[in-house]
Amino acid sequence: MSPAVDDPNVRRLLDAAVDPMLIADQVGAIVLANEPAAALFGYSTAEMLGLSVDDLVPERFRASHRLHRQAYPLQSTSRTMGTARVLAGLRKDGSEIPVAISLSPYDNHVLACVHDMRARLQAEEALRESESRYRATFELAAVGIAHVAPTGEWLRVNATLCEILGYPREELLRMRVADLTPPEDLPALKRSTRQLLKGEIGTISVEKRYIRKDEQIVWVSVRVSPVRGKDGTTDYFISVVEDIGQRRQSEAALRELRAEMQELLELNVASQTAKAIAHEINQPLNAMTSYSEAALMMLRDGNPDPDRLTRALENSVQQAQRAGTVARELLQFLQKGETETADVDLNRAVRNALAIVESDGFGGFQAELDLDPGLRPVRANRVQVEKVMVNLMRNSVEAMRGAGISTRAIHIAIRTNAQRSMAQVTITDSGPGMDQEAAKRIFDPFFTTKPRGIGMGLAVSRSLVEAHGGQLWFDSQSGTGASFHFTLPFAP
Repeated sequence: MSPAVDDPNVRRLLDAAVDPMLIADQVGAIVLANEPAAALFGYSTAEMLGLSVDDLVPERFRASHRLHRQAYPLQSTSRTMGTARVLAGLRKDGSEIPVAISLSPYDNHVLACVHDMRARLQAEEALRESESRYRATFELAAVGIAHVAPTGEWLRVNATLCEILGYPREELLRMRVADLTPPEDLPALKRSTRQLLKGEIGTISVEKRYIRKDEQIVWVSVRVSPVRGKDGTTDYFISVVEDIGQRRQSEAALRELRAEMQELLELNVASQTAKAIAHEINQPLNAMTSYSEAALMMLRDGNPDPDRLTRALENSVQQAQRAGTVARELLQFLQKGETETADVDLNRAVRNALAIVESDGFGGFQAELDLDPGLRPVRANRVQVEKVMVNLMRNSVEAMRGAGISTRAIHIAIRTNAQRSMAQVTITDSGPGMDQEAAKRIFDPFFTTKPRGIGMGLAVSRSLVEAHGGQLWFDSQSGTGASFHFTLPFAP
């Protein structure tokens, strides 16, 4: 045995090592082995000294291992066995274990450090299985999932997102989120991205629109969260996208049904109101007719009885006064007191009215806003002013839908500006306009061009505007759309 191998310091060094280590001579006989090495292969340290390293190699690998072992002294350098591959070691009980072995020449001997690879291989297998599950979850998810760069490029997308957006995966990965966002939505996208990057907000959850490859608009619910590195900067965003187009269509249909029911209710209320007025006024009108006819008969007969003629005329006057009283009482009942007014921001009222129109099932059109940023408040009842705007916008949408114009092609411009002591609102559509006959009667009560309309919307709108001290009028020529204007006085 080599003096160096027989050195007690070498023995103490191997015994102190945590990793399995053994020393073999040039013919492969094991001359030293520490306790971790013996335990790894299932032997005692004494048993290890009677073995050849070939005994620790499975039978099927021994021939090639023997050739490599015999060639090692000719190029004796420190290196790993198997060029970093996981090798198989043979235990005393005949079972095999995965190992990695590094070799170093030592005083005409070979020092072998053996690493048990079972835990590492199990961890790698668990990692592969976890990654496989993640890939399956990512790819087969019922919602769209994407990784998005901080600059907006799609880094990774699943099949569902490709289906939602109508793009092949390869084509989508060459694009940015902004490429699929309608131009009017880009400021909101940039603002939310900036807030996420700065850490001002942790997650965004919003309903937004994307432009599909077929140029159709698709509504989606998007939840975006940043994935940050150790330095706190954003590496990428995880975006979860759910197609809510069907849901929105159902909600729109429900809103439209609710709007139709409201119209029917209003028609019924108008009908019952008209019946009540007719019932209450018919009696004094019938009495006036009777007294008037009696007076006419007496006059035609030469007025033989002045007292009877006087009583007939007096009774006719009384019945006329009664009819007026009944009408005033009915109007007071319907008005239900005085209208409360306050300072109203017309620009905000325009946006509120647009939101109401959208919620009532009349949205989806192109709205162009030209709002005077310096417009002073007006003195008005906000709810009534918004009601006027909603009525005018709905009329425009219904007129254009009735003319066969698709909702996406409908264009309505809303403008506010100052006119001396008045603020003016103008609502212009690109619809078919009105012919001269309809234009003459457009503000008449109970006149309507809609199949289910009651013909009171514009009449009520004009009354509301005039009650506030303003005016409501329109400009229209057949085939060129219509513009409705109304004014309201500025708040003092």
